[in-house]
Amino acid sequence: MSVQSAKDFVAKVKGDKSIADSLGSAADDDARRKIAADAGFDFTKAEMSEALSAGGSKQLSDADLDT
Repeated sequence: MSVQSAKDFVAKVKGDKSIADSLGSAADDDARRKIAADAGFDFTKAEMSEALSAGGSKQLSDADLDT
């Protein structure tokens, strides 16, 4: 798990409408975690929060990416 993995996932989501749509329609945190894992990413909620604050991007909410 790492902040870099979370940053990479944010970049992937921004460039992949399919993943973004899947996250938007995910039923719960477990479903969002599975989407990230299936795409090859492994990070915690804290790591995602750090990645978002470090990058200045708030386009994706913590709830959308809660893993």
